[in-house]
Order: sequence, then C-alpha cells, then structure tokens
Amino acid sequence: VVEFARKLPINEKIKNNEGKIILKKILKKYLPKRLVEKKKMGFGIPLGKFINENLSKEIDNYLNIKKVEEQNLFDLKKYKKYWHEHKNGKRNWQYLIWNFFVFQRWYEKWH
Repeated sequence: VVEFARKLPINEKIKNNEGKIILKKILKKYLPKRLVEKKKMGFGIPLGKFINENLSKEIDNYLNIKKVEEQNLFDLKKYKKYWHEHKNGKRNWQYLIWNFFVFQRWYEKWH
C-alpha cells in the first residue's frame, strides 16, 4: 500500500488543496456524500476532570517539592492558588495546570 501510494502522481493525492482524494472516491461508493465531504471537527476531552481524578497527588507533589521551587520558572504561590481554585470548582484552570504538569514531567525526564 505504501509503495503504491508513493508512486501515485501528486494530482491523484491532492486536488484544489484537498487531500485524501482516493480515499474519498472509495468512501463515496459506500457512504452518503454528506459524510464523506463533511468538514473536519475537533473533539474535547474532560481534561479538568481527568486532572482532578487522576493527577491530583502528582500535581500537589510538584507544587510542594524543593526541586520545582529551585527551577525558579513558575510563581508557585500563584500556581498553588490556581490549583486550589481548580480543585474546588471555583475556576477552571485546566490548561494552565495541565501545561505545568506536562512541563514538570518533561523536565524530570530530560533535565
């Protein structure tokens, strides 16, 4: 399949800035046109809930260990406030908390 796709001319893969030409041709035989030509849609995940239910202990740990304080990259006083507000449902700081968490995991592994 990969070799076949590599040999195809570009105009059979992309036309008018639209990709997946062959796939769409095949799908039109089996699915309604409205499904094949439907615009892309994103989807969300319950990140806030996931953070609260699955990562709470780890986030508490990162906010309270000396190593993170020594990084001197985050205003931990503010992040502790954001975390408290998030956990108590006062305000949704899911993206800020998530970014903090992911950075700490990355830093732990690579620094």
